[in-house]
Amino acid sequence: MGYYDWEKILKNKSSKELFDIYSGKTHIDEEARGFAEAELKKRDVNTHNIEKHKKKWILDQLIEEEREENRGLGFSFTDTFTYLLMGFLGIVFTFVQLLDIHFEFIESTKGEITLLERAFFLTIGPAMTIIGFYTYKRRKKRKIYRDNEIKELIDKL
Repeated sequence: MGYYDWEKILKNKSSKELFDIYSGKTHIDEEARGFAEAELKKRDVNTHNIEKHKKKWILDQLIEEEREENRGLGFSFTDTFTYLLMGFLGIVFTFVQLLDIHFEFIESTKGEITLLERAFFLTIGPAMTIIGFYTYKRRKKRKIYRDNEIKELIDKL
């Protein structure tokens, strides 16, 4: 294995990354662990009482996650509302397909669509509905958890 200038490399790492290296959570060799410990000491990070730093790192991570979610401007799939809309559009799509099967009101479908095509279109609607509502629910739950966790961590710090 070649020579690495660990001091220079680790200077650019965050305190959390340094702690992960120091505590052996990464696959970096033993030599780097010593340099990580030295860099943490330079930054006045107490490696024996790390809980306060961990809470700050978690808080920073949650705030960054919230920023990423709110970064999408307008209509984007990072927006929670978009998934709710997708669920409702899936319901409408399915409803229109079922009505067309029963009444054949869409002029271009009279006698031209095969059973396989109908099955395909009837699968799209429910799939959109399930994916849309499930993802909306999951993202909403994550947002509530994240907001509560941020409040709790700010109170502790």
